[in-house]
Amino acid sequence: MSNPVDISPLERTVVELAIAGDHPALAVLREQWATAVLVERSVTGAGLYATFKIGAGTRVLVMPQNRRRITIYDVLVEFPDIAPVGSLLYIDDGKLDVLELFTISGPWPKDLSRFSARYDREPRPLEALADVSPRTG
Repeated sequence: MSNPVDISPLERTVVELAIAGDHPALAVLREQWATAVLVERSVTGAGLYATFKIGAGTRVLVMPQNRRRITIYDVLVEFPDIAPVGSLLYIDDGKLDVLELFTISGPWPKDLSRFSARYDREPRPLEALADVSPRTG
């Protein structure tokens, strides 16, 4: 992996909105986020992938036996003059791993400085967290 790079305001806003909430698993993800570094960013013509590494010793989530990945997918990003941008936050093996941002239609915006983020629905679809628990000890 490459040297850590700065987490952008866009990436920070989307991840922080995705892991907000009262569910105990989200609290663990916030602990992970507080120690996370961005180790790789890959920009495509239609979005980007940001790969994170959490700090050693940070609590992880206990995943159900039949699942390795959880996806949090309810944050939309809006930029002036383009269609909304979708997001997928991947939690692999109980650890915050990759943020994927993608255009729903059209090219990836050139200016990433002006945006707003929101949930695409209420209540939030957090069913994927139903069988997940914080690891103790």
